[in-house]
Amino acid sequence: MADDDRHAQRDAGLKPKKLRLWRGADLRESALLALFRIVIATTPASEWAGFAEGATRFGKGRRSSRFKRFAGRVKAVQGADDEAVLRMWRAYRAAVNRRRISILASRYCPGWKPRIELTGREHLDRAIAAGNGTILWLDNFIHHPVIGKRAFSDLGYQAWQMSSVDHGFSSSRLGRRFLNPIQLAAEIPLVRGRIEFDAGSALTATREVTRCLARNEIVRITNNAYIGRQRCRVPFGKSALLPVATTPFNIARRTGAAILPVQVVEREPFADYLVAVAPPLSVGTSRHESFEDAAIAYARYLEPLVEAYPDQWRGWEGVRTKSEDA
Repeated sequence: MADDDRHAQRDAGLKPKKLRLWRGADLRESALLALFRIVIATTPASEWAGFAEGATRFGKGRRSSRFKRFAGRVKAVQGADDEAVLRMWRAYRAAVNRRRISILASRYCPGWKPRIELTGREHLDRAIAAGNGTILWLDNFIHHPVIGKRAFSDLGYQAWQMSSVDHGFSSSRLGRRFLNPIQLAAEIPLVRGRIEFDAGSALTATREVTRCLARNEIVRITNNAYIGRQRCRVPFGKSALLPVATTPFNIARRTGAAILPVQVVEREPFADYLVAVAPPLSVGTSRHESFEDAAIAYARYLEPLVEAYPDQWRGWEGVRTKSEDA
């Protein structure tokens, strides 16, 4: 998947690196997608999870710098010991593979129809009735890109998707051209349209979001901390800091739109998913108020979800230990 740490650096105001023609990870990504394409074409859905777990042996191991960062952040959030961290690392990588398979299945297996339960729909209906637009703020869990869209689309809710130009499997030029369209083809039929942004067009994208909300439309934004350049870091778990983008808070305050956190979690691989809409976050009404209280409230909402589904949370790439933040 596209590198969340690179996006976090961009969000912090650092100049983004020149777009590379290809990344070393593109070859591995291509091989996995080809393998999983064969898997979904030749085996029943009940066997896909085994292939997702088996393919983890081809990834980076415990000696990699990525694992070391992951381990430090898991310990800071949950206080886990070394063995628990290693088990979580393996489970996390298997979950990422299940994400790849589910995207491919959504694209190429029209007969794959898992159960998707949507709860909290009353919060969305109430926001629509208020007439000021709605922001669905997707928690950064593994399955939100396709499963999260299907839950709303199947019930007739059409939403705009705000996403990075890197959205998909890779952030290289070749990845954008050949890999990312696979995911986009699975998502686009499920949304009203996409609002793309990069380091140079975030302001334009924000204005487009504002226009959609003024028409009382729904906009989906993923909480991955690099939507916009403003953010704050709040305590999270045992001793970690959670970066929270405040641009969605600012949009909600200025427009009067409701901002509804949404979780998307897998309860049974490839068979049963839960999409839960939470009550709206309070972002205040005065432009002089800080967004820190809203960010803290969101962190408190998120903590038990991460505790329950740690292997499905992609936020490990963004959360920081206090030593990293020093």
